[in-house]
Amino acid sequence: MSDAFANFRELPCLPRKLKQITIQELSTSPDLIVELWNSREGMKPEATFKLGCKPKVRELQLINSLEEIYKIDTERARAKVVLGQHSDFQQTFTYALEVAAAPRLDLDASKAGEIEIIDSVNDLVSPSGRGAYFDGGDYHWTGEKGKHKGTLLSATTLKDIAFKCGFNNDLHLSKVKKPGVLFINLKCRVIEFRGAKGKTHIETRPFASDIASAVSNLLYKMPSYHGDGLRWADDSLEDNDDDSSGEYVGYLRNFLLERRKAVEADPSLTVKDRLTQSGVWYRIRPEMIRGGFRPRNRSTDSKGRAIYDWGSTRIGLTKRIRKTIEELWPGEDVTREYLGIVAKARAMLYFNGRVFPVSFDSREELARTKTTDLVIVEKEGITDVLLDSAKRYRIALVATGGRFTDYVQDLMRLAVKAGLNVCILTDYDIHGLNIWRDTKIRIKRLGIDRDTIRWFHKNGYADLREEDVEEEYSPNPSLFRADDDPYLVTKRIELDSIIEKVGANAFWKYLAHQLNVKFSGKRDYRDIVPEPQTRDYYTNEINDFLGYIEDYTESAYHDEWMRIKNEELANVDGLLDVDDKMASIDHKLKPTVQSDEGMKKSPQL
Repeated sequence: MSDAFANFRELPCLPRKLKQITIQELSTSPDLIVELWNSREGMKPEATFKLGCKPKVRELQLINSLEEIYKIDTERARAKVVLGQHSDFQQTFTYALEVAAAPRLDLDASKAGEIEIIDSVNDLVSPSGRGAYFDGGDYHWTGEKGKHKGTLLSATTLKDIAFKCGFNNDLHLSKVKKPGVLFINLKCRVIEFRGAKGKTHIETRPFASDIASAVSNLLYKMPSYHGDGLRWADDSLEDNDDDSSGEYVGYLRNFLLERRKAVEADPSLTVKDRLTQSGVWYRIRPEMIRGGFRPRNRSTDSKGRAIYDWGSTRIGLTKRIRKTIEELWPGEDVTREYLGIVAKARAMLYFNGRVFPVSFDSREELARTKTTDLVIVEKEGITDVLLDSAKRYRIALVATGGRFTDYVQDLMRLAVKAGLNVCILTDYDIHGLNIWRDTKIRIKRLGIDRDTIRWFHKNGYADLREEDVEEEYSPNPSLFRADDDPYLVTKRIELDSIIEKVGANAFWKYLAHQLNVKFSGKRDYRDIVPEPQTRDYYTNEINDFLGYIEDYTESAYHDEWMRIKNEELANVDGLLDVDDKMASIDHKLKPTVQSDEGMKKSPQL
């Protein structure tokens, strides 16, 4: 027993006689088992969480980990490790809270006030992201800057904390934080998960004080645009505690109210009519125009005409969705996902109904995924819209959120080496083109582009116009190459706007067409279409003889299955609907098995 408990805290609590007996002796004595259990009552709780290294060392590791994934300002990056203990009338336990924040160097002032939140519990990243694990908390901290200095502030989400620490769309750009990233990881053996449909968030009460203090402290240290000489609004405007969404939040509230009614009347809409956050914007924008709404006047053209800043309005509205949902239905289990609105995904691979993080450890294994085609998707949430169709064709999707980390680049290289058709799907703007052009390995680009509109014209959407899906923008001229389409200097077409007009199913048909055009060679489905399950072909009369039947059934369909595998699956023109093919195989093989003479006989046991 002493050997078995050598690395456990219980060892000092064991009576001498229990230390000296063997496990076998213990297992045969109920009285000794009870005595062993009761001996734990004298065990003292852990005094501190065993981190495995000094907190300062771990803080450096956190910053280095961020640097591996993002292009960050390491000199301005900060990290904090808090070792805590919680005790109540039921239990006492220890925990470690790891937090790191850094400004991003790959984003400019057009992304001012934005922050990406990576939240995890016991090193498991939240599937929903954006701080979802820690939503619904009761966070309080003291303001450190400006008008809130010394004021007790409160929030219910990490996003709220970030907003009040400067990651917002304040009218004065000089007060807004530069785009950044926040990582938070809670390590604890005692975690209470909540969420009606899964482990979506945790009970934060034991950790709320440390979370609020550590997160706000780091975010206050992140740089703003103060002193950079940049403006995005008239600095003569008076300070306003309300965020600028007040001018359009009514449109958003009406949309969300109607969306909930529609989803609860027909829950399948969360799949059939799944929306990205940008998709919400494209649904609301026509209503705003019809209602006479105009964004704040940002500038004028050479003729003195107003150029309205729809881009900033769009960013503000999409950032406001989660908060508005919480305001409309406080205390209810209503989330973006409940309404069929999906948020940005980080580098994750989606295949056949499962999701896998793209990491250093997983990249080689993921490159061997049993698929024919691997589609890298630039745009946030688009993968979620396409998941159902991609699953039917066993196509793998990788969501990057616009970032190609080294691990994603490695995944593409390894997948090409493994023989997969690897391609990228981006918006039609200079940023999307450059994401494709900057990949370390040459892969094909599916689209979209102006020819996408022409394809839909010929395939059931004759009324779709370019003007319906394009929008104006002002990219940096230095991003262009001499042969780039002049159209992209002032206008762009985004994936979300196309999907909003034609729907997910029609957009998938376009992608399938593009995949067949870009990769016209044969596809090998032999390792993708699974061999039939023998038990599906048993007759009721012989179910009692399962051991015998399993071997006999396999032999009955074996020849036909091998013919199908080598003749019908080895060289397929275009994409194959795997679900339909599996149904066809069942239709062929089942009669073959059930009409076999040997299957009609009762085996002699």
